[in-house]
Amino acid sequence: MGYCGQGVPLAPYFGQRVGQQMMNLKEGRTALDDLPFPTRPYYFGIPWFLAPSVFAYRTMDAIGV
Repeated sequence: MGYCGQGVPLAPYFGQRVGQQMMNLKEGRTALDDLPFPTRPYYFGIPWFLAPSVFAYRTMDAIGV
């Protein structure tokens, strides 16, 4: 989760809310609870693109790009 520069005020807030949710307390609900996480095209849970990406960046580093 990225806090986008708001980590000091948001981290304790969300930490408290997550703890309340783990204890099944209704006070733990936030406006962000029911938002879906967006997925990426052709990504089905297995990071198939990771090895080719690492190879490409190592190659670019080696040739100085």
